[in-house]
Amino acid sequence: MANDMSEALTELNITNKLPQQLTKEDIINKHLPTVGHWIDFYYKYSQWMGFSVRKEDVSRDNENKEWQRKWVCSNQGFRREKWTNLKNRRKKPRAVTRTRCLALLRVNFDKFENSWVVKDFNPTHNHDLALKTDMQFLRSNRAVPDCMGAQVMSMRRSGIRTCHILNHLAAERGGHEYVPFLKKDLYNWIGRQRELEEEEETDAEGALGYLKCLGLRDPNFFETHTIDGEYRLADLFWADGISRDDYGRFGEIIAFDTTYKKNAYNKPLLLFVGVNHHFRTVVFAVALLYDEKEDSYIWLLEEFLQCMNNKLPQVVVTNGDKAMAKAIEKVMPNAVHRLCAWHLQKNVTINVPHPIFKTRFNELLYQYCTEEEFDESWSGLVTEFQLQDSQWAAITYNNRRSWAECFLRGNFFAGLRTTQRSESMNSYLSHFLTSKLKLKDLVGQVDKAIQSIRHTEREDDFISNNTWPSSLPTYYNNITSKLLQF
Repeated sequence: MANDMSEALTELNITNKLPQQLTKEDIINKHLPTVGHWIDFYYKYSQWMGFSVRKEDVSRDNENKEWQRKWVCSNQGFRREKWTNLKNRRKKPRAVTRTRCLALLRVNFDKFENSWVVKDFNPTHNHDLALKTDMQFLRSNRAVPDCMGAQVMSMRRSGIRTCHILNHLAAERGGHEYVPFLKKDLYNWIGRQRELEEEEETDAEGALGYLKCLGLRDPNFFETHTIDGEYRLADLFWADGISRDDYGRFGEIIAFDTTYKKNAYNKPLLLFVGVNHHFRTVVFAVALLYDEKEDSYIWLLEEFLQCMNNKLPQVVVTNGDKAMAKAIEKVMPNAVHRLCAWHLQKNVTINVPHPIFKTRFNELLYQYCTEEEFDESWSGLVTEFQLQDSQWAAITYNNRRSWAECFLRGNFFAGLRTTQRSESMNSYLSHFLTSKLKLKDLVGQVDKAIQSIRHTEREDDFISNNTWPSSLPTYYNNITSKLLQF
């Protein structure tokens, strides 16, 4: 700030005084080429001195050209009595800030010099001036500089929340007092940036444009969408070349659910996930659906198979949604549909809140037995806990081939008994997404989250290629030596 003010005074040929020493005589009749130069000067001067500026008057000639500008201290004037004594007031009145301060700067356009000249300047204030550490509370001094704005948008695109961005900027500069704006200013500035972006294109156009750019860099990129009756984006599905290649390698088992809806339109966000060779979650495809009805799921699964060259999964793990189950039965009739064990246990706790029932249910869920033994055990549970008229018990029994170990044994599940991997992905995405995200931002953040996951996979590959398993423990060496003695 000191350097900026020094440069401003030098431009006025004032080199022997500090800003607080300026008098009316020092500034009167000084010339600058444009009105913008005077705006810049007076705002820098106000920051140095510790007061807020308000634009008071603009005079124009018959050709609507400006010939006079006037700025005053924000404490200039007074609050009118009709506002002070307002009857039937509904809101608490704002604190009074006007003190009839006379500080001002007035400039006129000089036609002969083709520049702007000072006609009036009053440096005297009738109130206390703000301290240097309180400058961010002065309204005219609160602004997001271009350099910090670029940093803010870069951090937002990386999934960092606005409140955390402000804390980072404060820590980077040594404290909140060195950040030239407040939290509400940052939120307002981001809102204006989003409005500017929306003026250039609709939200749906932005999302599709982002995916189109990804497709230009990736020849194997796949994207498809539907339009509703009002020509609005309804369903959206995409997968890049790496995801499609991963499905070709690890697509025997997939898991997905639609419980995640963190976007401005409350659209269900669905991720098809599986397990890779490092036993880590891998994303096969992403979709935003119009609703969670059977027709939407049928469209989704058909597009998924088309994207994956009609390779059918052997196992599909879901959370038990009825519409989803019907769609799987129609589009993937030969796939084993496994219900999420976690959701089953949650329903057990809700419908039969008894620890002994839960323990015995888990035995049927996880332990192997014959079908006859299963039916006998289930019948005993129903009788013991009086569930003969329970609709939940009847539905759970009818779905037994989708959750009981005795019916699922012999299938390869790669450790997937629940949709936990899909839900853990949702939890991971919560670091990148907020409930107010527009489609364009959501698509971008999901893509960045997937790239972050793939970076972890590259690290796993590096470790696998550059390390070796540890030697056998001494215990096994001893057993081997003893066996060799016989």
